[in-house]
Amino acid sequence: MKKLIPLLLILAVAGCSVPNKTVKIYFLDKENKLVWAEREFPAVAHPLTVAIDELLKGPNDQESVNLLYSEIPQGVRARSVEIEGDTAIIDLNSALAEYKGGIEGAKRLISQFIY
Repeated sequence: MKKLIPLLLILAVAGCSVPNKTVKIYFLDKENKLVWAEREFPAVAHPLTVAIDELLKGPNDQESVNLLYSEIPQGVRARSVEIEGDTAIIDLNSALAEYKGGIEGAKRLISQFIY
């Protein structure tokens, strides 16, 4: 019976669902204004990591239909995401170096990360 109790506990925990949380990310509309979108994620995941990963994926199908877009080039990925005090440090891959959106585009791109 003693061996059965831990097994029952494992099965009970495995059957439990993890509650979800939401995080806001920002895309741009046809007037180049920031518009937030929500993404749902398991509560066990870190919100900053989820937000960065979802931001880099770009708008989903419904958001694209609603004419939202991302200034962040396709192929940009986070190599690491860290928090030091009140500062988030996001190390992006070299795909960002290919960006050709000019100064105004770069401002929009940065705003998607820091808004």
